[in-house]
Amino acid sequence: MNKKEFLGRLSELIKDISEEEKEDILFDYEEHFRIGLEKGRKEEEIAASLGDPKVIAKQSRASCILKEAEKTTSVNN
Repeated sequence: MNKKEFLGRLSELIKDISEEEKEDILFDYEEHFRIGLEKGRKEEEIAASLGDPKVIAKQSRASCILKEAEKTTSVNN
């Protein structure tokens, strides 16, 4: 999987989270690719090292839910 495929798949899988969170996540993974390419790594190698976009999306959604719960809890206290 190359950079475009990886980021496209990840973007599709996280479409249900807030736009701000989605942009942050995609920016982070674009940075991984940028740094890897600067070090001479191939896009496919970088994508493989980052893991499955499905797993990343699942973890990202869980993280967003926890952040939202923490905000709600601290507002109610």
